[in-house]
Amino acid sequence: MSNKPNILLITSDEQRWDQIGCLGFGGLGTPCLDRLAKEGLCLTRAYSASPTCTPARVSLLTGQYPSRHGAYAIGVTPDPFPRPMLPETMKAAGYKTSLIGKHHFVRRVHEGDHAGADRDDLDYYRKWNGPWLGFDEVQLGSGHTKSGNPSQHYHAWLADKDPTYKQYFPRLGGNAPAYGAWDLPHELGDSAWVSENVCNII
Repeated sequence: MSNKPNILLITSDEQRWDQIGCLGFGGLGTPCLDRLAKEGLCLTRAYSASPTCTPARVSLLTGQYPSRHGAYAIGVTPDPFPRPMLPETMKAAGYKTSLIGKHHFVRRVHEGDHAGADRDDLDYYRKWNGPWLGFDEVQLGSGHTKSGNPSQHYHAWLADKDPTYKQYFPRLGGNAPAYGAWDLPHELGDSAWVSENVCNII
């Protein structure tokens, strides 16, 4: 058994630094984030390499500014990805690395190319889980909830979990509204999928 600590890096999309309950935000309940802040470290003066999601993610992955890694905006794929990247460095230090959830390191049209298959080839994603971009194991999903289709590993998990899942996604022919409250059951959401996969590897 290794004496190395587990390292869990949680990234959220489009969340302001002060949008958690423990920092005074009252719009939503954030009990899990509040607990992490209380039991861990809560920084109120941390800065991102970019205010835009893809460049910020690739900066976390590579340790470089967007001006160096090349993904300077959404819709830009680094070519090639600078090396070494964070998972490769962690692996060299004796860690097993996993990426679970939304990645969006590359242009949408390149997601399947980089992962080895069309982003909606469900049989492929039921069998393949990496390696990818230096990670030993991956469970990928890149959809923005109702703004697009569920994709990759999340799509395969969702289809296996509930054959009637399409009803919750307007672009898959469902009757759900494109905006407003979403009736997707919590247990079918991508947060439940991420949690299940994290628990399976820890």
